[in-house]
Amino acid sequence: MGASGFIGRHLAARLVAEGVCVTAAGRAPDHLRRYPPGAVAIRCDLAADRAEDWYERLAGVDAVVNCAGLFGDDRGYSNVHSDGPIALFDACRAAGVSRVIQISALGAATAAASAYHRSKAAADDHLAGTA
Repeated sequence: MGASGFIGRHLAARLVAEGVCVTAAGRAPDHLRRYPPGAVAIRCDLAADRAEDWYERLAGVDAVVNCAGLFGDDRGYSNVHSDGPIALFDACRAAGVSRVIQISALGAATAAASAYHRSKAAADDHLAGTA
């Protein structure tokens, strides 16, 4: 997730360069097909997808890295940073994907002052099994 963002595109390119089979997921797969060369692009939408939407996409996947991040529009924070990733993490658990990496944010905490940081913390806590 978030394969077209700053962290995601660099991470995906590095993994492809090291010979890893990468599936880049995002809202605009046509955009994702431009980089990294060699990655497969699939469409997903963290703001709308449920765990069930992920099951087929996760077939044969060994690891998931969530790099999704929304900046400057707090109306979508809970969807993109917490609800969507939580659905993805639950689907990973159900599909047997045991390696899940969540790219979070410094300052992410349930009592943080910003909605951005609270939304990131919700997904972090769920993945860690503390929510």
